[in-house]
Amino acid sequence: MEITIRNCNNINEATIEIALNKLNIKYGINGTGKSTISQAIEIAIKGGDLTKLKPFNTENDITPFIEGLEQISSIKIYNEDYVSQYLFLPNDLHQNSFEVFIKPSNYEESIERINSILNIVKNYVIENEVSNHLITQKSELDKILKLNKAKTSINDTGVGKALNTGNKIINIPDELNTFTQFINNENKANWYGWQSEGKQYIQNNKCPFCTTTLIDNFEDLLQTLDELFDKKNVENILKTNDIVNNLSNVIDNQSKEFLNNILSS
Repeated sequence: MEITIRNCNNINEATIEIALNKLNIKYGINGTGKSTISQAIEIAIKGGDLTKLKPFNTENDITPFIEGLEQISSIKIYNEDYVSQYLFLPNDLHQNSFEVFIKPSNYEESIERINSILNIVKNYVIENEVSNHLITQKSELDKILKLNKAKTSINDTGVGKALNTGNKIINIPDELNTFTQFINNENKANWYGWQSEGKQYIQNNKCPFCTTTLIDNFEDLLQTLDELFDKKNVENILKTNDIVNNLSNVIDNQSKEFLNNILSS
């Protein structure tokens, strides 16, 4: 639709195209009359007095005029006054900006539905034994397995160091067969600690525990045992192995086999 405006501020006469029920954007350099057009339309629709737009220092017979608004009953104008009053606020983009620009009509209903679903998930995690088991094992693994700063490799400490040196107690050398039952025992790390500490009490080739005479090459066996064992490394591998075993019912067979191969290499 076309609107004709005459004698409004600096506009002698102009024909403006307006699209009904749409956002109309008029742009141009300052002083071309954009604000005057919007003011004239707003005043006319609201039944106001157009004479306030009469050009300065004109004859009395000059009367502001606008026609072509018959199909328009209401209008919203986003001009400089609107921007100054609402948009450019000291502490916010807009008064209640979320409600004005973003908040959809079903916002409260959607938030309530989302919170309801989250509560179901939260309660499931809290009450579910499997998830609690996973969280506990994850925490235990975090304590003994540390990554480097770049998170690209395992630090050469704790489990990292133990894995670097390998699990030497899996394949026991033949000369240590006499210790097999102790090395394969679940308390192997503590046993080795006891064994290592006990060396200092050997006197005259006598066992400090039972006082019987030790075999001739016992010192060589202890040396081999020392080379085989690192108590801390063994403890770390055993801890990691326990975690993998504890997670065996939630790890797929291929991954479980892969992890076990690493820990027993």
